[in-house]
Amino acid sequence: MNEQAETVGEIAVSAAGWLAGAVRPDDPAHRSSLARALGLAELCRLVQPKSVSAVADLVSEILERITVEDLIATELLTALLAAAAIVRTDAGSAPGVFAYLGMLEDLVGAALDDTNGVLARMALRGEGAPRVDPAEPLTCGEAGLLRLDGSGGDQVFEQIEVRSAYGTIDARGEAPLTLMIEGTAMGAFRRYDLPRGMRALRARCYLDPSWSLGLESGFAFIRTSACADGSFGDYDGATIALREAGRPAELLELKLPVTFQALWTLAEVDDCSFRLAARAFPGGLLRKGQQIC
Repeated sequence: MNEQAETVGEIAVSAAGWLAGAVRPDDPAHRSSLARALGLAELCRLVQPKSVSAVADLVSEILERITVEDLIATELLTALLAAAAIVRTDAGSAPGVFAYLGMLEDLVGAALDDTNGVLARMALRGEGAPRVDPAEPLTCGEAGLLRLDGSGGDQVFEQIEVRSAYGTIDARGEAPLTLMIEGTAMGAFRRYDLPRGMRALRARCYLDPSWSLGLESGFAFIRTSACADGSFGDYDGATIALREAGRPAELLELKLPVTFQALWTLAEVDDCSFRLAARAFPGGLLRKGQQIC
């Protein structure tokens, strides 16, 4: 366990240190992890600018090798953060990235509101407001879905993410619903379903950012899932099995998204003014591209 990182900023620095030692851009086995690694490095920078020095060499190597195809193959938020890093540093692949972003805008322009649509609009144009009325509160009628372990709860989380534009628009829910979401998070953590538990905590903060025992417990649980090397997720069994099978790169693919989700969640729970989807794309990436052109 990582008992040294007492603040979220220190956790970001530790995660950056792990990332710098875990990813080898010149290793073909790590090719599929480049976009995720760059996205996590950008997240670390946003949470704690001092983390930049820990991953500077790694980021430079990734920027020399990453392609648009790597972004397309990665989950959207991570890909957009990686694209933001490329745009910000004016890397050689920037023209291709702007072409990718333009293609993405065409795809989501007429799409119905969903999480990807909201994320894309926030990243591309800095406009994430949904077409639904965020002032209409989510009610306890949705709470029954949270008793389900699968897609039912995910539907509630998606509604919250869309209505609140990932916490950047006030979209309140009834008090019992926020308690149900906290309970869902605790249930997920008991099963060690970290991604689901962390998504539930973020959704709870988007509805009501005020501190509570549930948030405090969830925050503490995520902290205890930190490993000594700066990554997150106690997957000892998987680690041993993958190493014995000669597939250590697959462990990296497992740890990268969990570490990303953990740092993202800790940052948003710890500081209600930190909302990743707004902090990462001020003004919109495509507008920056137009200024450059």
